[in-house]
Amino acid sequence: MARKVALDPGHGGRDPGAVGPGGIREAEVNLLIALELKPVLERAGFEVLLTRTGDRELGPTLATDLRRRSDMVNDWGADACVSIHCNASGTADPGRTANGIETYALPGGRAEALARHIHRFLVVFTGAKDRGVRTNKRFWMLRMTAPPAVLVECGYVTNAGECALLQEHSYRTKLALAMAAGIMTWTGEVTR
Repeated sequence: MARKVALDPGHGGRDPGAVGPGGIREAEVNLLIALELKPVLERAGFEVLLTRTGDRELGPTLATDLRRRSDMVNDWGADACVSIHCNASGTADPGRTANGIETYALPGGRAEALARHIHRFLVVFTGAKDRGVRTNKRFWMLRMTAPPAVLVECGYVTNAGECALLQEHSYRTKLALAMAAGIMTWTGEVTR
């Protein structure tokens, strides 16, 4: 039974991630969501590792930072890894209207099953647009962590409406509870 869950709040330090209206940094939002999720999982009996607990990077370059994050997860012996992010739209969406939640995993197997469980609860708990579960072989944290890993895009920080929601404690709590429910369903802690 999976009892050790690594949470990876994406970006941090010199890497702010996407920047939303009013200068809201994705890295800050990712960390706040992870800090909401950690005690929920711990109360359910899971051991939880955070790859970062403050606004910092783990290496002098992006490649080093990502390598240290995946090494931390692997060395700890995690049973699952959830990398927490917020999405951003670019110049193809000048009005910044893109919105919704999407979840990534490597194709097939336990990681994709974990992604489907987490994603289903995220959409139900938040009412956000369902952008689907997608497979991706490029994301470092999906490829380089030993346990099943997912990358969750919790909404678009560049969308004014979603950015405002992501700044609300109550909304981040919904995201955390949804991810916890998905993890616990995947591990068999709770039934569907």
